[in-house]
Amino acid sequence: MGRIGIINTETVEYAVPILLPYIEDSDKVIRGYAAWALGEMGALEAVNKLEKLKKDNSRIIFYENGDLKEKTIGEIAINALKKLLK
Repeated sequence: MGRIGIINTETVEYAVPILLPYIEDSDKVIRGYAAWALGEMGALEAVNKLEKLKKDNSRIIFYENGDLKEKTIGEIAINALKKLLK
């Protein structure tokens, strides 16, 4: 969703309200990728929920720049916030 949302604003308008609840999911992988996608889509309505994730130390394997990396949900949330609050 994050990659598609960058090029298709109609997708963003449709997907953000659906994706937003997943940022609080009990599954750390879902939570992390939801945070990433919302940042990629420019979902300003996610800022408050992303702020709450900044201290989430749950670790997931995350695909970034062609590599798999281990990241915390907090790191992903902070990066998403940086994109949203430029």
